[in-house]
Amino acid sequence: MVSFMPLTERRDDDLLEACDALAWRFGAAFDGVPILMYGPRKQRSLVETRRGTSFFASTKDAGPPFMNLAPDFGPSNVTAEKGAAVVGAQPYVTNYNVALDCSLEAGRAAAAAVRARFGVQVMALPHADGLVEVGCNLQAGGDRDSPAVGEVLACIESSLPPACSVRKAYVIGLAPGDALARAVDALAREPAERSTFPRTHEACGGPP
Repeated sequence: MVSFMPLTERRDDDLLEACDALAWRFGAAFDGVPILMYGPRKQRSLVETRRGTSFFASTKDAGPPFMNLAPDFGPSNVTAEKGAAVVGAQPYVTNYNVALDCSLEAGRAAAAAVRARFGVQVMALPHADGLVEVGCNLQAGGDRDSPAVGEVLACIESSLPPACSVRKAYVIGLAPGDALARAVDALAREPAERSTFPRTHEACGGPP
């Protein structure tokens, strides 16, 4: 998945339009890989686009990849070797996941509580080791800033039955302020130094 986002916590339609134009140029440059676009021009969200693929099924099913949507670029068949790419633009989003030791019903109730309070995209899905993962796309809307991860976690915890618990909570990638600080730092470097700038997964302690 490739997402072009303005480095701001607030909605900026001009910046978003520029990101969308860049996303379509990027998608058109691929060769031999199915490309599904999302964002303002496509009038389709990232979640809606992912639902048209095997993305969510892959958390519980090791079957071959599939795609139920017609690609915007590239071939229509998905192979295990190359897969498919989802490309688009959206306001900055912090990907925040919370793994719960609870039933799927309780996880969905927690997701509904987050959705109702913050107005963000959130889903609860079966996860590894019998857990349920609540995946949150914490995103600014209108003049509303992205909700803080601490507030989201507190909302989830307060909605869980006593027998349930939070096993793990983590941000994938960078929160808006961290991303902006790293971008400013990278642009302030000489071009020859930028190739040595730490990659996101290294900064976050993840695998290459």
